[in-house]
Amino acid sequence: DTGLDLDNQILIGNFISNYVKSHKPSVIIVSHNMGFLKYFKLSKVVVLGEGRILAEGGKELLKQVEQFGFTQFINPVNTSI
Repeated sequence: DTGLDLDNQILIGNFISNYVKSHKPSVIIVSHNMGFLKYFKLSKVVVLGEGRILAEGGKELLKQVEQFGFTQFINPVNTSI
């Protein structure tokens, strides 16, 4: 969704949401755009980074990411020697 303007986010978000309602498939949506995710009824939220799962949860995790960002899940590099 990175290259989508707001009109196309709405169009594609509604299309996917309606498809899921009609056909009931399992869907994985990968996005860093919190606004795009509002079109979906999320059952699980997973934060990925550094090649692994950094956090898992429900909508409360999405709210936490919106409030504090993704960097809260990345361990700072220890620069002390």
